[in-house]
Amino acid sequence: MRDLEGRQLGYNLNMGRKRKGKALLLLVFPFLVSALFGQEALSPQGDPLAFLSEMKQAFEVSDRSAYIRSFAPEIREQEGLVFDSLRDTFRMTSVMFRPVGGLTPGDDGETLFVNAVFRNDQESMLETWKLHLVREGDRRVIRSKSIAGNPAIHYTLSFPSERSVR
Repeated sequence: MRDLEGRQLGYNLNMGRKRKGKALLLLVFPFLVSALFGQEALSPQGDPLAFLSEMKQAFEVSDRSAYIRSFAPEIREQEGLVFDSLRDTFRMTSVMFRPVGGLTPGDDGETLFVNAVFRNDQESMLETWKLHLVREGDRRVIRSKSIAGNPAIHYTLSFPSERSVR
């Protein structure tokens, strides 16, 4: 079917053109953005996943000084007490940090939401952290940490691997 000017009409014809344009835009856009803004000159610690991985490793090997080095000097003492409480009082031995969303830039730093799951053999504790990150030289440090809501504690059940006989 054609219109008065002789152009072909059709839903599929027009949608095909729109899809090609969107696909091209999706392919070109990331390269355009990286070319315009360039890559940040940060150490691997500048990457949130690497940053959280370093904190995880420090917690699991019980390296208090490496763990609190992730925090700004003004809150290191407080976070050291939190570290001691998690390790000694709650006897947590492992942790998993999972970023929720990405970094949100702000005027005086960046915000990152993180689900922190601390575990031991009997229980796990889930906290959602709101981290305010700032740059200190070539790395990010946590200027402030707030916990959203109450920590959720879950108990681990273990069942014997062998059948019990009566």
